[in-house]
Amino acid sequence: MENEEYEQIPWSQLVAEAEVGVDKRLYVVVGVVAAAVVIILAMRLFGGPTPSSDGLVPPVAAVPTDAGTSAPEGPTGAVVPPSEPVTTIGAISEADLMADMPAASTVVPTEISVVAEWFVTDFYTRDGSPETMVSLEARLDPSLAIDLPHDDGVGPESFVEWAKTFTVTDTAEGYEVSVAFRTVTRVEDGFVRDPVEAVMIEVDRGSRGWIVRSIPRTIPLP
Repeated sequence: MENEEYEQIPWSQLVAEAEVGVDKRLYVVVGVVAAAVVIILAMRLFGGPTPSSDGLVPPVAAVPTDAGTSAPEGPTGAVVPPSEPVTTIGAISEADLMADMPAASTVVPTEISVVAEWFVTDFYTRDGSPETMVSLEARLDPSLAIDLPHDDGVGPESFVEWAKTFTVTDTAEGYEVSVAFRTVTRVEDGFVRDPVEAVMIEVDRGSRGWIVRSIPRTIPLP
């Protein structure tokens, strides 16, 4: 058997030959891809505009204008719609504003209703008390020369259960006040309630305050 002889090749020579055989184009491709990735990330990070897929800028839609009116163009070539006309409103006076406001209702003094209800209560009370006569004479107009029904003492004893004002009308002479009331009359077994009635009296302000210028006259119920 013949002895085989092996040629010894230095290791450094094998490594050099292996490096020579590597394709350097691979390094170029990897470098280009890495650079592209870095550029894209930088553009997104700093808010730069991302180019469209086709590289074209979308057209700007034109705004329709009225016939005979040309719309000015902006600095970028986009059509700017014409501004609307401004209507100038003149100054409005305080009198014009007050004319559109509803008129304020006349405030009727509360004392009118109190005096009217008080007078009606005493007028239709027949109890024989001198205080009733004093109260009537204090509120009745002194110029009225009338005889009150309380003077004769004729008729059954009666009292006013309640009296309530339901209308007050302002007139040139004063106020016409409508009052509804109910009386109770004494009978043999006690008292009975009478039907509700309504009267009107005239009330005005005099030198002694609010006074009654007429005796009650019967009116229809509300």
